[in-house]
Amino acid sequence: MPVILGGNTGIYLASLTPVTPFVNEYSMSFDGVDDSVRIGATPSNLRFNRLDTFSFSAWVKREGTTNKAILSNQLAPSTHYRGYHFAIDSNAKLIVVFRSTLSDSLVFRGNLALDLGWNHVAFTYNGTASTSSGQFYINGNPDTTTGTGTLTGTAESSDVLYLGCRSNADNFFDGKIDELAIFNTELSASDVSTIASTPSDLSAYSGLVSWWRFEGTGTTATDSATGGNDGTLINGVTRTTDVPT
Repeated sequence: MPVILGGNTGIYLASLTPVTPFVNEYSMSFDGVDDSVRIGATPSNLRFNRLDTFSFSAWVKREGTTNKAILSNQLAPSTHYRGYHFAIDSNAKLIVVFRSTLSDSLVFRGNLALDLGWNHVAFTYNGTASTSSGQFYINGNPDTTTGTGTLTGTAESSDVLYLGCRSNADNFFDGKIDELAIFNTELSASDVSTIASTPSDLSAYSGLVSWWRFEGTGTTATDSATGGNDGTLINGVTRTTDVPT
């Protein structure tokens, strides 16, 4: 409502819009068998090529076995798994595969194994298409990152983007994921450190395209950024009140 100050005559200032406080009530729980969130054919604002910059950010709590996808748009062998794949490997370490074909790809591997509690994980890519292009972070700290391979062809994929699996057929995530975000910029180390300090509002960060908070109810995972890339909960994936703090 309008605010009027200044005694009897009054000074009209403005209509105040209430600010909704940031509240993190839910994460998404994946059973490691067939659960996923389907975004659909990768929107143009989430397609990245070898010379683009981008970053991934998420809170994860792994359970049971590893080698599980956090997000992936590498759909099928018919396209040689073109695109990006962000996952926890069989050694509980972070891995990103950024690929044009099976023989033309950059693979980035982290050094530290994730424990079974909540961890903030991030990957940044600087767009130089080299083995030093990628950097992992765990809980805001740089993780020694080893890159291998080459990437000379197109890595941009329009195949289906999934959260919590690859191709809706394998690498199903076993555990919980929260506050999953994709940026079209290379986040700075200080940005990652701040984001990892506690779950908080990401809307002010430059380059934020999509941000799935997993709040709300029903079978829609709402994109809380400006990207407009809502997802659909598949095969009974559920929300849980187990969240990072």
